[in-house]
Amino acid sequence: MFLGNPNWQQYWLEQTYAKFWGKDSKIGAGAEGIFTDNLSHTLPFGNHWYEEGHPDHHDIPTDYFRDGVFQADLWRKHVNEFLARGVPWLKTRNIKLTLNVGNMGSKDNHWDELDSLPNPPFAAMEEGAFFHPWARRDNSIS
Repeated sequence: MFLGNPNWQQYWLEQTYAKFWGKDSKIGAGAEGIFTDNLSHTLPFGNHWYEEGHPDHHDIPTDYFRDGVFQADLWRKHVNEFLARGVPWLKTRNIKLTLNVGNMGSKDNHWDELDSLPNPPFAAMEEGAFFHPWARRDNSIS
């Protein structure tokens, strides 16, 4: 998956919608939205990715690394592009998008970015809430 690819974005939207709310599907009956886990402005799991089904094989998402350095601005741009496409597309189908993300509690600008999108997601939640050190502004546990 390359999040910045508009064709992949559209494929994900269409296939996800068809799977849950398509004419022959009953899976999404009664559901009003999609809950995405770990779609955030920072690359999930940082530099600790693993091949699908092979947790012993370290993997690096090369599209977002240059010379061993994570390209945070590129990832962030692609997340915003996906949301800019996906939220209104889903909304026209009466589907709400809710994000569950980690490590945003200490990064106000990430919340501001979501809020400033022309079509922000229905909701966004901080996975670590207030008890996790990386979710606190002062990195302490109270």
